Amino acid sequence: MDKILKYLLLVVVLLSLYACGEEANSEQPITQKQEKILKEKEKSLPAQPTEEDMIMKILKDYYVALENESVDIADFYAPVIEKFYGADSFHQDAVLRSLKQSFKSVENRKVEVDWESLTIQKKNNLPVVSFRGTTSFTEVKTGKTKNASFYNQLTFDEDLRILRYEDAEKARAVEQVQKQVESAGEGQLLQTITIIKSALRKGQLNKIEGFIHPEYGCYLLNKPGAITIPYYCTYVSDFEKNASWISKGFSKLCTLPRKGQLPTFTCNTQFSKDGCWFDKLDAPYTGISDLMATLNRIKVSRLEVQPQEQIQAFQKKISHQMIDTATGMSIHLGMINGKWYMMILDVATYNCSA
Repeated sequence: MDKILKYLLLVVVLLSLYACGEEANSEQPITQKQEKILKEKEKSLPAQPTEEDMIMKILKDYYVALENESVDIADFYAPVIEKFYGADSFHQDAVLRSLKQSFKSVENRKVEVDWESLTIQKKNNLPVVSFRGTTSFTEVKTGKTKNASFYNQLTFDEDLRILRYEDAEKARAVEQVQKQVESAGEGQLLQTITIIKSALRKGQLNKIEGFIHPEYGCYLLNKPGAITIPYYCTYVSDFEKNASWISKGFSKLCTLPRKGQLPTFTCNTQFSKDGCWFDKLDAPYTGISDLMATLNRIKVSRLEVQPQEQIQAFQKKISHQMIDTATGMSIHLGMINGKWYMMILDVATYNCSA
């Protein structure tokens, strides 16, 4: 019995020594050979897909679904499509109807994309994809098979859903014309801002009636309490109804607006520079829809709410902003059919009072 106990004791001691040795070995730094093996294993792991990889996969899936006439619109398109060939502000349902109509008129559709022609650029921080390709199909009505080439330009939103689907050459031609119009319209913009500011400074609201677009109207952003409220206005009388003090005028409003980078602002540091500045916005304006989403979350009910599609169309017309640091007033403007209009009169954003 003593021999058995001595044997068991010896086994326990040996096991303890082995465990201590393993623990000591685990604390040893890895050798160069082990490090090399680990790096090789890391290289063998699949790489994260790039934005280009994801866009190419989306396009491949889309054109396969198009050939099979089984496009799930929600998978590929944004809820509201800014441009679908010649149409503006298309809803998903309208795109689906358009595709279904094409399914009825053609069959045996085949789409070949020249992937080597694909380029991706950034515009307003969104990917704009251009590529060439060919398509063939049979007309149901005539039975004739036709072939055509295309040069598409697609703009994707932040979730990589199609926001604009255009002919690339036509889209670029429109951009060139738009740049020329904007360049020629700078002088007219300055004149418009000067007239509006003069009228606001003197409280002569009747003089800005002609700068409120008859269809799109204008938003007044005011802060009657702790939160900013957007008031939709179609006449200057709507300004007086929702902010009667505006008709008293703004004596501190500057007389000479200057073109230049817009000042930044925080309630702690105030404006980064003084004066009255106007410039083109760096990104698409979404202030009204963002504000409406916030107010809906906190359940503010006293609002004249426009349909979301109208708000989106309204915001797309806004391209420039003027900020007056002396009064904290801001004006957003947009050119519609060759004329500048005041789209937003903002007396709230730069007002930090509760």
